[in-house]
Amino acid sequence: MSKAKINPKSVTILAMGPTTTQYIASIGAQFERSTKHVWAINNAGMWLDDIDLIISMDDLRRDITFDPEYVKGLTGRGVPLLTSTAYEEYPSTLDYPLKEVLDYLDIEPGEIHPLDNSCNYSLAYAMYQGMKEISLVGYEFRAGYSLTTLYEADKFAKEKYGVDVPFWFKYYMKDYMMRATEPGEFGCTYLMGMCKERGIDINLALGTTLMNADLPVFYYGYQEQPNI
Repeated sequence: MSKAKINPKSVTILAMGPTTTQYIASIGAQFERSTKHVWAINNAGMWLDDIDLIISMDDLRRDITFDPEYVKGLTGRGVPLLTSTAYEEYPSTLDYPLKEVLDYLDIEPGEIHPLDNSCNYSLAYAMYQGMKEISLVGYEFRAGYSLTTLYEADKFAKEKYGVDVPFWFKYYMKDYMMRATEPGEFGCTYLMGMCKERGIDINLALGTTLMNADLPVFYYGYQEQPNI
C-alpha cells in the first residue's frame, strides 16, 4: 500500500496546551510526520526534537536577565528561532516579518489586530508563508470543564429551570461554568475565520477547547435540537 502524499504546503504548529500530547503519541506510533513542516512555540521548542522552526516573540535580551535557561534552551537547539528581534549574539534568530504579515492580513499599523501572543503570530506567519493546511495542536487558551463541574451545573439547571431544561443550558450557567482564560483566543478565532475565507484548511486537535470543540455540537436557543 502506497503512502498518502503529504501536502508540501502543510504545517503543524505545536503550542503548549494539553493536546500536544496527541501529537507526541501519533509520532511515536507512526514514526513519521503528517505534515510537511512542523513548528513549535516557546517551551515546546525545547520539548520536541523533530521540528523545523521555533517561534517565540519574547525579547531575548530582556528574558536572559531573569530566565537564562529558557533563552539558552531556545537558541541552542540548532533550529531557526523566529522572534520579535534577532540579535547577533544569537545566530539562530530571525526577525519576525511584522510589516509583511500585517500587509498580508490587510491590517494597517495602529489598527486593532489579532497578534497578541506567540500562538497567533505563528498562525499568521503560516498564512503569510502560503500554507494551505494548518494543524493547530496545543492551542488551548483555557482549561476544559471537569466532569464534576458538568454534573453540578446540570443538576443546578434542572433544579432552577425544571427537568425539561435542554442539555446545552448548563454551558451558560455562570455560577458553575466559569473558565480561566489567557489572552489570545479571540485573536486566534479571528485568524481562523480569515483562513476559512481564503481557502486555508484548519485542523484542530481532538477535544481542544479552541472554538469550544470540547463541547457537543448544539444550536443555542432550541428546546429540542433541530433535525437538519
